[in-house]
Amino acid sequence: MSFRVALRRVALALLAATFANGINFKSVPEQAVELADSAQSMRIFCFVWTTRRSGDQALEPEVRRQLNKCDGHLFFTDTGSTGPDSSDIVKLNIPAQDVGRSDEKWLYHRNMVGVLPSWTHIFNKGLNDQYDWFIHLEMDHFLSPNRARANIAQWLSIRGKEPNATNDIPIVLMWGNAFVFNKKFVNAMKLTWHTLGAVAGPGEGQGKGCPLFLKGKFEWPASCSQDIYYPQLFSDHGRSLLPDDADFAGASGCGQEAKNQVNEEYPLGCFEMAKKPDRRCELRSGDGGHPTSGEDEGCRISGCCRSEVQGNTSWVAPGQKQLQNVLRWQECADHSPRGTTPGARYCAQSSRQRW
Repeated sequence: MSFRVALRRVALALLAATFANGINFKSVPEQAVELADSAQSMRIFCFVWTTRRSGDQALEPEVRRQLNKCDGHLFFTDTGSTGPDSSDIVKLNIPAQDVGRSDEKWLYHRNMVGVLPSWTHIFNKGLNDQYDWFIHLEMDHFLSPNRARANIAQWLSIRGKEPNATNDIPIVLMWGNAFVFNKKFVNAMKLTWHTLGAVAGPGEGQGKGCPLFLKGKFEWPASCSQDIYYPQLFSDHGRSLLPDDADFAGASGCGQEAKNQVNEEYPLGCFEMAKKPDRRCELRSGDGGHPTSGEDEGCRISGCCRSEVQGNTSWVAPGQKQLQNVLRWQECADHSPRGTTPGARYCAQSSRQRW
């Protein structure tokens, strides 16, 4: 199925839902078609923070294969990382931590230590003005960029049904542990980055390297993860630093359902496969694709898939074809040859043949 056909199906589904809800034909349906069409020209920039440990490096070729379908992408890491250089890998200086880099707990639940300088690089290089949407992923996510574009259009259409809603404002879409920012929001962040991006210094003890913005909030000072930082942008403190009309849709964290102000449900942002697919997994068919690698215990829905080498696999906005093969993918991971990175190369190779 072509990307255009998939987008048209999204628009038609939204039309049907609109009629079922008794909403005026001339308001939401026309907007839905326009959004579906605009998704085709939507420019997205995708980025990840990676430690480039052995597990991440095993995933890197498969993650790159998917990110190449974004209009732009970068892998951010630190100057102490190993592995081959590449034009899409940016090495950054990050503050020294109490836990040494060789320790497996280095930056554990503290990835904002690396993400803050990643955003600084995006701003300094002017990337904030070159794309329409920015998607912050993790190395254990699987991304279908075409599916993500269509999903952004659908989320905006659902949000647009709220009273007096406009999507021409700074917006963040929270898809579980993947976060999607429009250009207006990214540029609003840049204007106050001297505060939002301020780094805790050595005087903050265990908190050093984390965003000072999180000081005194949940997790501080032991942790500073992105799924805490981004929602805090909409706390009273965060809102005081952003334009008055800045808004978000969705929920942070896997398995959290979200609805708009008129009680219409957004497509599920995160689905853990351990719970088994249910009606919410019955989404429209999208472009093809395959899981990356790792042992499969979860499924994220909205635009990417999570697959830690040692643990979780989740999907964000997969198509129907992908969902139909989730159980077979789990079987693939469970029966991977021993002595390899758990499931990695075996499943990645066999998935190309299967899907």
